[in-house]
Amino acid sequence: MIEEHHALVAFKDASPAKNLVTYLNSISISAHMREVKDVTVDSQYVVVIEDQAQLPRAELELQGFLDKPWDKQYTSAAWDGGAIPDASSGNSLSISKLSNSLFALFKQTPIVAIVLALCAIPCIAVYAFGLGNTYNYLSFQSFEYINQTQQWWRLFTPALMHFSAMHIVFNLLWWWWLGKQVESQQSGSTLLLLLLFSAALSNTAQYLVSDIYFGGLSGVVYALVAYVWIHKQFDKQSTWQFSNAMMGFMLLWMILGFADVLWVNMANTAHLVGLVAGGAFAAGALALRQDQRQ
Repeated sequence: MIEEHHALVAFKDASPAKNLVTYLNSISISAHMREVKDVTVDSQYVVVIEDQAQLPRAELELQGFLDKPWDKQYTSAAWDGGAIPDASSGNSLSISKLSNSLFALFKQTPIVAIVLALCAIPCIAVYAFGLGNTYNYLSFQSFEYINQTQQWWRLFTPALMHFSAMHIVFNLLWWWWLGKQVESQQSGSTLLLLLLFSAALSNTAQYLVSDIYFGGLSGVVYALVAYVWIHKQFDKQSTWQFSNAMMGFMLLWMILGFADVLWVNMANTAHLVGLVAGGAFAAGALALRQDQRQ
């Protein structure tokens, strides 16, 4: 059992708890995260202060964290999987080459290119320039808040938020590869509708089972996985490139996430709902095409 006077705050998701613990330790407040495995308790990840004398200071820091959870000072530890190259360093990407590549991609598949840019820009703003408030404008919020403020974009924009180099690279590679197939073989409007449909459903579902502390394009990626795989099974005339082995890998990755045996914290509900949303979208698209042929 956790002594009450040592417990600072509890979260439904491990990610904010880990970020807060890392930050507190960095400012010499000894803290650790403890998982409470009690089905009667909604919040399962408790931040514990090891020295009771440090509790008042920790409570003050907690207020800042809750007000601006995406601020750089709290999220920088999550970027330990890699770093965005500094523009002043000799290893930085060539801006001209990058611009030419993006322009060519935009001409061929504009929706894919725009989403790549929309995911990259917030990460650069937060992790390279320290504009932590960027994620405050993109994160999911309560339905009451969204309704009162009319900030309906928050149903979709968590998909643009990423918290490590591995996180964004993994998601954008899948988006680029699968998204290009949908946009080039079908249309940009199909890809855009699938993006909005799956993002809204997966983000909403993840919020309902956890909290606002999540983000990433992975729910949309799983929707693309289901969409492309189903089309390959039923549209034999197409040139879809997605093998059964790849489908098996993505399903195994999702199962391992639910089993909580991976070294990364994953938005498992978003993955599952994205997969179902993509499957439903594919079934609807195939049925509509069949009706048009008759």
